[in-house]
Amino acid sequence: MKRIFFKSFLCLLFLMTGAVANAYDCKVDGLYYDLSGDNTACVVKGDNSISGSVHVNIPAVITYNGTDYSVTSIGDRAFENPKSLLSIIIPYSIAKIEDMAFAGCENLERAEFSSISHLCEGINFINITSNPLYCAHHLYIDGNEVTDIHISPMVSTIRANAFAGCSNVKSVSIPEGLTKIEDGAFYKCTGLTSVTIPSSVMKIGQETFAYCNNLTSIKVKSGLYYDSRNGCNAIIATNSNKLIQGCAGTVIPNTVESIALGAFAGTGIKEINIPGSVTSIGEYAFYDCHDLTSVIIQNGVTEIGKCAFELCYNLIFVKLPNSLTNIKYGTFANDYSLKSITIPNGVKKLGDHSFYCCESLTSVSLPNSITELERSVFGLCISLNNITIPNSVTTIGKYAFSGCADLTSVTIPNSVTTIDRSAFAYCSNLESITIPNSVTSIGHGAFAACYGLTSVTIPSGVTAIGEKAFYGCIGLQNVYSQIETPFEIDELAFDISDIVSSFEFYGYNGSDSGEFITYDIFLNNYVEIDNPNHIYETATLYVPVGTKEAYRSAPGWNRFDKIEEYDFTTAVGGIITNNDVKPKDHFSIDGTQLDHPQRGINIIRMNDGTTRKVVVK
Repeated sequence: MKRIFFKSFLCLLFLMTGAVANAYDCKVDGLYYDLSGDNTACVVKGDNSISGSVHVNIPAVITYNGTDYSVTSIGDRAFENPKSLLSIIIPYSIAKIEDMAFAGCENLERAEFSSISHLCEGINFINITSNPLYCAHHLYIDGNEVTDIHISPMVSTIRANAFAGCSNVKSVSIPEGLTKIEDGAFYKCTGLTSVTIPSSVMKIGQETFAYCNNLTSIKVKSGLYYDSRNGCNAIIATNSNKLIQGCAGTVIPNTVESIALGAFAGTGIKEINIPGSVTSIGEYAFYDCHDLTSVIIQNGVTEIGKCAFELCYNLIFVKLPNSLTNIKYGTFANDYSLKSITIPNGVKKLGDHSFYCCESLTSVSLPNSITELERSVFGLCISLNNITIPNSVTTIGKYAFSGCADLTSVTIPNSVTTIDRSAFAYCSNLESITIPNSVTSIGHGAFAACYGLTSVTIPSGVTAIGEKAFYGCIGLQNVYSQIETPFEIDELAFDISDIVSSFEFYGYNGSDSGEFITYDIFLNNYVEIDNPNHIYETATLYVPVGTKEAYRSAPGWNRFDKIEEYDFTTAVGGIITNNDVKPKDHFSIDGTQLDHPQRGINIIRMNDGTTRKVVVK
């Protein structure tokens, strides 16, 4: 499945690794070689300093110190990233091309081989960037461009990545007698519109026709191993009823039981109805299907695999079945057009990055079956403004809502015990947050850079507050801490210095590990305040009656200039001051004077003439 990742992080890989000069034994006509004791040679590096190296003809045999060597392989990164390379000729003697041999050859226009048979069976391409066709797109045989591939009846196998990236090919004729088509054999052959698989084929690998986005017709001649039943325009393994490869014209029959890894990846399919006979959807099954707008999954599916619908940019409608129990890593990540989603009852887990960077997502309905919101599950859902966290959730995971810029309020249920690292970081419009009594741990940067946050209540049960927990909350005015015995907190817990430059923000780079990055959307909204003590000087810290001096002595808390005691135990909370200010008159939220406090929001006029808004429980 590694080829799918190349689209999203190949450029990053280049930056990280760079070209490495390979060791070599000799140089002949501008190419460097490693020599072996069996009189074979491997091309290890092309000399890009030679102005005539734009057209490279690799010889079948070289002579060095009077000895002939057969050139049988091309080494790792041998021609990686040379901007000058325009054409390459691969001789009949080449049997293996190593990892990334032609990676990044963005100006390569033609790749020439000795024969179609040699391309099918004679060369072991380690991956798609081993094949110069992946960059060149144009296939030449004996100096002539090939657009219609006719495979010899003598060929029994089409090896992995044999025609990968060959977008100029319009048709392929696969003969009876061929028994195996390996992984990615026709990967990204975007010119193909139809293909017929002979009945003799016994083995078909993964992603055989992935990214063939103009492929609309797949026919399999009746055989023992594969079929295209009911004219479905797909390849189905007959015994297992697994759909191996689909295309833009596929209609999934109701006898299919599973969908294979990458089965529709990069295809031109526009809508899909997955029947109730299907129980599992494989990893990357519909990855990068840009034309896909509608997905209906009938009852039967229990699990949707990793990144199954990721990068479906135009997906706007998804119906999930009640049978579903597990949504895995990145399933709907980067689906920019998806506006709402209902997670059915029965789903126990939303995997990491499940809905990461769904930029148009405004609302999510979560069931009571979910117990944990995992890492970055809704990270960078910048339009999300409405979500109810069910009372079954016990942990809000790392970066779960980080970067949800439109989120103005959130209710955390009393079931939650842990708010993990950066869970709400960069929720720049979040105005207030009440942390329930059940919470015992607030993680590193949990509410960092929540610029709109004006008030926060920390319950008495909290025993740990991580570093920079409220770092960069420049609008914070009131902090209510119900902790009876204040413990040491990070000196930067409420600091605001270097808000963007020093605070790490978790992003997705196409791999399980992710990376820490900063997004322009937050930099553009960044408000610089030169005074790092701004919050400590202007905000008021309200603490339980009798604990003011303890807070004055507690590291981290003692940075607050304004610390006031507050009675959290009464129905109507009140600030305790040396002047013994007391409530005088009570009013409802609409201004009606009350005889006594009533449940809900009350406006209190104090005996010193000030007014306060309080909540009566």
